[in-house]
Amino acid sequence: MATNDSKNEQPKPTREEIERIDRVHRLAVQIEALLACTYGEAGESFRNLNDDTQDRFLWAAGGMAHDLVNALGLSDLPMVNHV
Repeated sequence: MATNDSKNEQPKPTREEIERIDRVHRLAVQIEALLACTYGEAGESFRNLNDDTQDRFLWAAGGMAHDLVNALGLSDLPMVNHV
C-alpha cells in the first residue's frame, strides 16, 4: 500500500535546474554525435577532410565540451593529472 509520506518525496526541480539539465543533456548529445563522425566507418569521411576543416570540427567539439564542463559546474575544480 502506497503512502503519501512527505519525507520520501523528492523536491520538484526549479525552472533553472530544469534548464541546466536540458543544457547539459543537449551538449552531451551534440558532442557524442560530433565525435561519432570521427571514428569507425563514419570516420573515413572525416579523415578525408582537409586539415583546416578537421581542426575547425574538433575546435567546435572542444568548445562544446568546455561549455558542458561549465554547465555541470565543474570549471572551478582542480585538474587531476592521471599519468
